[in-house]
Amino acid sequence: MDEIRDGIAKDVRVMVGTTRDEWKLFGFLDPQVRQLDEEKIALRIQKSLPHADGAKIVAGYRAQRPESDWASIWLAIETDRIFRIPSIRMAEAQLTHQPDVYSYLFTWESPGFGGLLGACHAIEIPFVFSCLDLPGGENFVGKGPAADRLAAQTMDAWLAFAKSGDPSHAGIGTWSRYDTQRRATMELGPQTGLVDDPAAAERALWDGVI
Repeated sequence: MDEIRDGIAKDVRVMVGTTRDEWKLFGFLDPQVRQLDEEKIALRIQKSLPHADGAKIVAGYRAQRPESDWASIWLAIETDRIFRIPSIRMAEAQLTHQPDVYSYLFTWESPGFGGLLGACHAIEIPFVFSCLDLPGGENFVGKGPAADRLAAQTMDAWLAFAKSGDPSHAGIGTWSRYDTQRRATMELGPQTGLVDDPAAAERALWDGVI
C-alpha cells in the first residue's frame, strides 16, 4: 500500500471492489461464532488491531444493524476489516496519482446452505466469466433470468474496462469514477446501479484504524 501511495502504479487504471458479505464464506467455520457477544467481539478486534477501540467499532456496527445477531455483526466487521476497507484504501491511495479508479460492491446472494452464505467471497467470479451453468454452479450462484442478466452486466463491465479503462456500458449505464467526496460505487446484484458511499457509517468507523 505504501508503494501505491508512492506512485509505483501511477499509470495503472484500477477497478476494485468486494462482495457485500465476504467473510460469510469463512466465518461459519469458526466453532465459536454462535457464542459471540459484544464483549467477545471487541476483544477479538483488539487482538487483531491493538491500536483500535474495539468497543467503539462494535457499537457502531450494532447501531447500523439493530436487528442482527452478534454472529452476523462479527461477520460484517470481518468482511470490512479484511476485504472492503483495504479495497477502499487501495482506491484512495491510487487516486493520488490516477483519476481512473472505479469501485464496485457485489450483492448477489448465494442460495447455498439455505441462504446462509449471503453475498459471500467468490460469488462474483462465475458472473465475471459467465459460467453459471458449470456442474454444481446452480447450488452456489442460483439460476434464472436475473442471474443471467447480472452475468451479462458483470462480464460486459470487465470487458469494457479491459478494453478501454472504463467499465461503463449500455447494460449498466455510466460508471462514475471513485473519489473521496462522492465515493461512487457500482452495486452489482439483483438491482444493479450506481450508489454513493455504501455503508458509509460503517466505513467511517475504520478511519485512522486501517
